[in-house]
Amino acid sequence: RRSCSVRVSDLGRARYVDYYTEMCQRQHVRVVKSTSWMVRMVSASRTDRILCVGAAIFDSIAVVGHMPNADERIVADAITHHAGGPASTAAAVVGRMGQPVDFIGVVGADSMADVLRRSLRDFNVGTDGVRRTGATAQCLIIVCTDSNTLAIVTVVPPAPVLDDAPNAYAWVHVDHSGYSSIAPYLNDPSRPFRVSVDDGNPISGLEIQGLDLYAPTLA
Repeated sequence: RRSCSVRVSDLGRARYVDYYTEMCQRQHVRVVKSTSWMVRMVSASRTDRILCVGAAIFDSIAVVGHMPNADERIVADAITHHAGGPASTAAAVVGRMGQPVDFIGVVGADSMADVLRRSLRDFNVGTDGVRRTGATAQCLIIVCTDSNTLAIVTVVPPAPVLDDAPNAYAWVHVDHSGYSSIAPYLNDPSRPFRVSVDDGNPISGLEIQGLDLYAPTLA
């Protein structure tokens, strides 16, 4: 029987603010302490290929001095746009580490989708499995520097579908959007790939049994 390694992320609210503020300043994906579970996954697979399945979201990040009140208009210190989504970002970080990686997700037939695909390719992520339909999912993130807090307004991204078992990969990493695509394989003891789950967003019907690596948000 497969064992489940539970790795609790130390990415709390304050670190989220630091993370997104750094993204605004540096304009690229940054490897932070919360990705220590990802380092473990990459180290374990050596040169084998990794598949990330899940959300690809177009993030708009506004950095402000205080959170706006109801009906209040404020001027942001900066507003930037980035490729986001837990599984998409994970794929970019893995690619930046030099690990062979592919991403499967759903984006729209619009210019935001072009940004997401180009961002993934910039980090050497394979995008042949990215399907285009409808509109690209978006997320608005307001980062408040005074209170060291943030607010997130997002939509539910479309869930990707795996046409076949991903047996060519050493690891399959999924988020809340991609979990349903890998769930049918979790209790198969003969599957050749390991499964990692990012539970940063609530996952309906999540079963810990059968996972090889689990990264919840909080203890």
